[in-house]
Amino acid sequence: MALAVKPIVEDKYSYMIAEIDSKLLKVMKVLRFGTSQIGKSIDYLTSETIPVCFSKRGIMGFFSKYGELCKAA
Repeated sequence: MALAVKPIVEDKYSYMIAEIDSKLLKVMKVLRFGTSQIGKSIDYLTSETIPVCFSKRGIMGFFSKYGELCKAA
């Protein structure tokens, strides 16, 4: 996950927009991802899917703790 968000952290103006399963979103909040819901959730393949947006500032809580993992890859 650290490698997935690294390009967003490295660019000054980047955002990440995604549709995320509600269970994964709970895990991401525990990992200190700051998210903003940008639309209504839908049930997709029997699971609630939520459209969200992550800014660089919202990702930094996670990346400051786990960004060192990018050096191992």
